[in-house]
Amino acid sequence: MDKLVIAAVDIGSNAARLLIKSTEIKQESETPVSFYKELFLRIPLRLGSDVFKIGKISDEKLLIMVHMMKSFKQLMRTYGVSKYRVCATSAMREAKNMKKVVKTVEQETGMKIEVISGEEEANIVYEKRIEGFEKNFDTYAYVDVGGGSTEVIIVSQGQIIYEKSFSVGTLRLLNEESQETNVFAMDEMKTIISGITEKYDSINIIGSGGNINKLYKLATNKDKKNSSFTIKSLTDTYNLLKLLTVEERIKAYSLRRERADVIVPAAEIFMILADAMKSKRIYVPMLGLADGIIDDLYSKLRTK
Repeated sequence: MDKLVIAAVDIGSNAARLLIKSTEIKQESETPVSFYKELFLRIPLRLGSDVFKIGKISDEKLLIMVHMMKSFKQLMRTYGVSKYRVCATSAMREAKNMKKVVKTVEQETGMKIEVISGEEEANIVYEKRIEGFEKNFDTYAYVDVGGGSTEVIIVSQGQIIYEKSFSVGTLRLLNEESQETNVFAMDEMKTIISGITEKYDSINIIGSGGNINKLYKLATNKDKKNSSFTIKSLTDTYNLLKLLTVEERIKAYSLRRERADVIVPAAEIFMILADAMKSKRIYVPMLGLADGIIDDLYSKLRTK
């Protein structure tokens, strides 16, 4: 059997992630036995802190990015990665100096960053990682809440009936200078989703992203994949967290600092969407963009 090692880099508005997975491939089979996580590394880069305030990525953040990508490249070599893809999302999409940043990183590291749309971001995860839910639900919504955007895909009878990337994200909501814009964007998102889903009694949500993963763990005291929790549990957890300062959340729940501030606005976004769709539960498969990138790369490699 041959070992195939694949890597994905997800450069989000809040953090950058390197995920390396491997699989043993039997030559007589088209299907891998399983994927094994070799390495997962999360860097609190916070590009959105720059972009959503000054409209571009600062020279200081760019320098950090270059050092980070060089480190990622060395780790890929160490683990014997044969194929990788680097994707950047909301903050990079909106940065005025996006082309300069992408060019500089490629010149300094040899690694090309693909700046993908919100729709592609959502579809990468949906198409490859949410398999099986159509067997359990006639209608459901895939929701990914990030630092700069929220992706929503609504599926009914196995068909996508609506998909959109909203400019609503956790770092945006933390930006006090944009509160009026944020309120308008949240209201608009709720109105649109309510209109799309008004004919349905209730729509279950499949949540993606580090914040909903952590909210699930806090609400249920569990760390189990492919599980769910109620909107009431989410609301109760939100109410507890909102009463605390960032420092108090870090101490009480052992949260990383870069998680402790964004987890409350993340809960707010999920709660607003749940209210719009009359949702009762959120299912949390503990998957993200990096997992989808690896699955997508693997599929393309196997079809060559």
